[in-house]
Amino acid sequence: MISVVSKAGMGKRMNAERGRRPSIGRRLAIVAVLAVPFAILSRGAHAAPTSFLRTNVSTPNLTSFVPYATLSDLATGSSPGTTLAFSPLIPTSSYLFFDGVSYYKTVADSGLGSGTNQIVRYGSYQDLATNTSGTTFNFLSGGGQQNWSLSDDFFADGLGNYYRNNSPSSSVVQYPSFTDLVNDTNGSGSNYTSGGSSVTWGADNRFFAYEGTFYRTDTNGSGVTGFVTYGSYADLLSDTRSGSTTATVSWSASDQFVAVPEPSAWALGLCGMVPYLYWASRRSRQREKNL
Repeated sequence: MISVVSKAGMGKRMNAERGRRPSIGRRLAIVAVLAVPFAILSRGAHAAPTSFLRTNVSTPNLTSFVPYATLSDLATGSSPGTTLAFSPLIPTSSYLFFDGVSYYKTVADSGLGSGTNQIVRYGSYQDLATNTSGTTFNFLSGGGQQNWSLSDDFFADGLGNYYRNNSPSSSVVQYPSFTDLVNDTNGSGSNYTSGGSSVTWGADNRFFAYEGTFYRTDTNGSGVTGFVTYGSYADLLSDTRSGSTTATVSWSASDQFVAVPEPSAWALGLCGMVPYLYWASRRSRQREKNL
């Protein structure tokens, strides 16, 4: 038997189905929210171009962030971005780093003992600069309070791993998560080598990374002389260099450096979705017009 549906009945059913579907605006909002991270992540492990933040130092404090678009710009002091002042100032004993999502600052709270004993997580480097909306975690080990050496530095690779150097840096501990870093669990220690022999990098060498590329400063005891690039953690451990950039400006050995995604990478990801958003809007309006 052939079922016959009246024109009125079909209209009611279409209206009901239309009511169950999200509105055009809602669908486009969802796509827009997902567009940027998807567009960037789908380009591969080393997708987003990397830019850099450098701190200014007025001993005994870090005073501000200065952004640079490239490692070459950082090494030559060329084309700095707008300086972002720290308020309050940050002691030079703190280490600043980025894990691909959040920004971090280590803290030495004298009330908990002598050494680095806390870490604060922020949603943006602006929040870090103003000490706003941060979440504080106490460093633990074996379930009790842990005070790491003030010369131990901390960094992350943007791929989910976190690192603590035993400074002066003859060895490093890799942790598979932030929780493991905080609790000193599941860490894997390795020694630094160069040319097949053990090496100890100076306490004023800075380590930073993003999306699996690692960086280390070369210093002469008073200032930064260059930046060494490594293509992987294994290369960092063995001092197998993929690049070396000479510094033509004398940054302080107390300066800190943070590798971050270039802001334009997010804009490019969004721009890449504009044609799709336009097409989806046109298609949705046409379908609803035809109902």
